[in-house]
Amino acid sequence: PPLLLDGAHNPQGVQMLAEFLQGLPRARTVLLCGIMADKDWQAMARILAAVSDEAVTVAPDNKRALPAAALAYALGGHGVSARAADTLAGAYQAARSLAGPQGRIVAAGSLYLVGELRTLAVGPDSALLAQE
Repeated sequence: PPLLLDGAHNPQGVQMLAEFLQGLPRARTVLLCGIMADKDWQAMARILAAVSDEAVTVAPDNKRALPAAALAYALGGHGVSARAADTLAGAYQAARSLAGPQGRIVAAGSLYLVGELRTLAVGPDSALLAQE
Protein backbone atom coordinates (compact mmCIF):
# COMPACT_ATOMS: atom_id res chain seq x y z
CA PRO A 1 0.00 0.00 0.00
CA PRO A 2 1.09 3.60 -0.48
CA LEU A 3 2.97 5.16 2.44
CA LEU A 4 2.55 8.84 3.29
CA LEU A 5 5.21 10.22 5.63
CA ASP A 6 4.36 13.49 7.35
CA GLY A 7 6.49 15.25 9.93
CA ALA A 8 3.40 16.61 11.74
CA HIS A 9 4.33 16.60 15.43
CA ASN A 10 1.97 19.11 17.05
CA PRO A 11 -1.79 19.76 16.89
CA GLN A 12 -1.45 22.43 14.20
CA GLY A 13 0.60 20.18 11.91
CA VAL A 14 -1.68 17.22 12.53
CA GLN A 15 -4.71 19.40 11.68
CA MET A 16 -3.12 20.34 8.35
CA LEU A 17 -2.45 16.65 7.65
CA ALA A 18 -6.07 15.78 8.49
CA GLU A 19 -7.34 18.45 6.10
CA PHE A 20 -5.05 17.13 3.36
CA LEU A 21 -6.28 13.56 3.91
CA GLN A 22 -9.91 14.68 3.75
CA GLY A 23 -9.19 16.07 0.27
CA LEU A 24 -7.89 12.73 -1.04
CA PRO A 25 -10.08 10.08 -2.64
CA ARG A 26 -11.55 7.80 0.03
CA ALA A 27 -9.37 4.80 0.86
CA ARG A 28 -8.84 2.66 3.92
CA THR A 29 -6.40 4.68 6.04
CA VAL A 30 -4.16 3.08 8.62
CA LEU A 31 -2.34 5.47 10.91
CA LEU A 32 1.19 4.53 12.00
CA CYS A 33 1.89 6.90 14.85
CA GLY A 34 4.40 7.67 17.56
CA ILE A 35 4.47 10.90 19.56
CA MET A 36 6.73 12.51 22.13
CA ALA A 37 5.24 12.62 25.63
CA ASP A 38 6.00 16.35 25.95
CA LYS A 39 3.73 17.22 23.00
CA ASP A 40 -0.04 17.74 23.19
CA TRP A 41 -0.60 14.11 22.26
CA GLN A 42 -4.19 14.02 23.50
CA ALA A 43 -5.23 16.69 20.99
CA MET A 44 -3.16 15.04 18.27
CA ALA A 45 -4.84 11.68 18.92
CA ARG A 46 -8.29 13.25 18.68
CA ILE A 47 -7.50 14.90 15.33
CA LEU A 48 -5.80 11.85 13.83
CA ALA A 49 -8.54 9.48 14.95
CA ALA A 50 -11.06 11.42 12.86
CA VAL A 51 -9.21 10.55 9.63
CA SER A 52 -8.06 7.00 10.44
CA ASP A 53 -9.80 3.67 10.04
CA GLU A 54 -7.29 1.81 12.23
CA ALA A 55 -4.03 2.66 13.94
CA VAL A 56 -0.75 1.06 14.93
CA THR A 57 1.31 2.88 17.52
CA VAL A 58 4.96 2.67 18.43
CA ALA A 59 7.30 4.61 20.69
CA PRO A 60 9.89 6.44 18.57
CA ASP A 61 13.52 5.79 19.49
CA ASN A 62 13.85 8.73 21.85
CA LYS A 63 13.78 9.02 25.64
CA ARG A 64 10.92 11.56 25.37
CA ALA A 65 8.68 9.09 23.51
CA LEU A 66 5.17 8.42 24.72
CA PRO A 67 4.66 4.69 25.37
CA ALA A 68 2.92 3.04 22.42
CA ALA A 69 0.22 1.53 24.66
CA ALA A 70 -0.77 4.96 26.03
CA LEU A 71 -1.17 6.34 22.52
CA ALA A 72 -3.15 3.29 21.38
CA TYR A 73 -5.45 3.73 24.38
CA ALA A 74 -5.97 7.43 23.57
CA LEU A 75 -6.79 6.69 19.93
CA GLY A 76 -9.16 3.93 21.02
CA GLY A 77 -10.94 6.45 23.21
CA HIS A 78 -11.74 8.37 20.04
CA GLY A 79 -13.26 5.35 18.31
CA VAL A 80 -10.30 4.01 16.35
CA SER A 81 -9.22 0.41 16.69
CA ALA A 82 -5.57 0.80 17.71
CA ARG A 83 -2.83 -1.61 18.66
CA ALA A 84 0.60 -0.98 20.10
CA ALA A 85 3.73 -2.47 18.55
CA ASP A 86 7.06 -3.11 20.25
CA THR A 87 9.21 -2.10 17.28
CA LEU A 88 8.92 0.15 14.27
CA ALA A 89 9.49 -2.80 11.94
CA GLY A 90 6.64 -4.65 13.63
CA ALA A 91 4.41 -1.57 13.47
CA TYR A 92 5.11 -1.10 9.76
CA GLN A 93 4.41 -4.76 9.03
CA ALA A 94 1.12 -4.59 10.97
CA ALA A 95 0.10 -1.36 9.21
CA ARG A 96 0.80 -2.87 5.80
CA SER A 97 -1.32 -5.88 6.63
CA LEU A 98 -4.19 -3.75 7.95
CA ALA A 99 -4.14 -1.39 4.95
CA GLY A 100 -4.14 -4.16 2.38
CA PRO A 101 -3.46 -3.51 -1.29
CA GLN A 102 -6.25 -0.93 -1.66
CA GLY A 103 -5.53 1.08 1.47
CA ARG A 104 -2.85 3.53 2.54
CA ILE A 105 -0.56 4.03 5.51
CA VAL A 106 -0.17 7.49 7.00
CA ALA A 107 2.80 7.90 9.33
CA ALA A 108 2.92 10.98 11.56
CA GLY A 109 3.43 12.25 15.08
CA SER A 110 7.17 12.61 15.31
CA LEU A 111 10.05 13.56 13.06
CA TYR A 112 12.02 10.77 14.74
CA LEU A 113 9.38 8.24 13.72
CA VAL A 114 9.11 9.50 10.15
CA GLY A 115 12.89 9.52 9.70
CA GLU A 116 13.27 5.99 11.03
CA LEU A 117 10.37 4.73 8.94
CA ARG A 118 11.68 6.35 5.78
CA THR A 119 14.95 4.49 6.20
CA LEU A 120 13.13 1.25 6.96
CA ALA A 121 10.83 1.59 3.94
CA VAL A 122 13.22 2.86 1.27
CA GLY A 123 16.70 2.24 2.66
CA PRO A 124 19.46 4.62 3.72
CA ASP A 125 20.11 7.87 1.88
CA SER A 126 23.15 6.35 0.18
CA ALA A 127 20.89 3.76 -1.49
CA LEU A 128 18.68 6.54 -2.90
CA LEU A 129 21.67 8.47 -4.22
CA ALA A 130 22.99 5.35 -5.96
CA GLN A 131 19.77 5.13 -8.00
CA GLU A 132 20.23 8.52 -9.65
